[in-house]
Amino acid sequence: MQRPAAEPQSVAALATTERPRKGQTQQKTEVREGGAVRESGAVRTCGHGEPRRICDVCLDARDGRGPWASCSRACLDEHRAEAHADAGSAGAAAARERAAGYQARVNANVAGDRALFAPHRARVTALIEGAGRGGSLCVLGAGNGSDLDVPKLAKTFSEIHLVDLDGDALARGRAALPARLRERVILHPDVDLTGLIDHLDDWGDAFPAEAELGRAAVPAIQGVLTSLVTRAGRRFDTVVSTCVLSQLAVPFHRAWLLPATAWANLHAALTAIHLSTLSGATEPGGTGILIFDVLSSKNAPALRKLAPSEPESIEAFTEAQLASGKTLDPDPSSLLRQLQSPGMERIVEGPRLTPPWPWNIGTETQLVYGLVFRRP
Repeated sequence: MQRPAAEPQSVAALATTERPRKGQTQQKTEVREGGAVRESGAVRTCGHGEPRRICDVCLDARDGRGPWASCSRACLDEHRAEAHADAGSAGAAAARERAAGYQARVNANVAGDRALFAPHRARVTALIEGAGRGGSLCVLGAGNGSDLDVPKLAKTFSEIHLVDLDGDALARGRAALPARLRERVILHPDVDLTGLIDHLDDWGDAFPAEAELGRAAVPAIQGVLTSLVTRAGRRFDTVVSTCVLSQLAVPFHRAWLLPATAWANLHAALTAIHLSTLSGATEPGGTGILIFDVLSSKNAPALRKLAPSEPESIEAFTEAQLASGKTLDPDPSSLLRQLQSPGMERIVEGPRLTPPWPWNIGTETQLVYGLVFRRP
């Protein structure tokens, strides 16, 4: 999945000294942007109670008026009817449509960044070539395809399946390929890899408890796998997730205000869904590869100075960050342990972490790992 050149605004927490009345603004507001909380401009609220919902349409307006926070879906729907008459209903279909529209804007924003991604693309392509066994390749979160060297991968794989919520980005990526390769690249648009987007509106007022969220993850996994496997008519010899794990929660952060424990539960559920999707879509005897980012130069500026060709420096940098108290999110060792857990041992064999590498995305640099496993 391609990231925006500048991380879009997403609200994850509000801190107010006094609750404003409807339409009033409050300057003391925390806005989470790319994982970091900063003080923002004014936030307007419905003024009825503790804010729980955010108007994601207002987030994208960039009209200087600031975000809108509401205490309930009813208040949010009322606001949308007044302020965004053309936004449609707030039902499940509209929620998916809004999430897809945001992702389409992000992908369009970085569609020209292919040259910038060249070192990262070479690393990703080499990892897939080295771990895969040929046959069919499925890429989750492919976006514009800027981190894939499809012509090179086509020398190893007979079919390449590209999956994303944003069908326009997939089409752009395939259109840029040589004509002789396009028929071997199969697109799977409108696939919600979270499995939970349709809950974007109905969970905003009352987020489910941990046990209920765990139960909801089961049909979510089944739904994603049905979208993938039924469309293709088969599982795949190699399945790769390309830095989409950190992006799965973005639609929810743009729509909800939750306490830290609820966010942690959601992130854990999304990770479990994604790992299960990755392994479940892989043919027995095949390979699964999770490529994921864990740290940004926004929080660790020295990351900007690292070169992909110097693995010793990258390893030393990572050790120094951990020793200084910084955390990697998600934690690579925790992901490895999840794949080694008793519940996963039937479908995952020999999981291993790759050394990390830096990925320059323009405005920042990300530290990226690979996690490779086999399906027994």
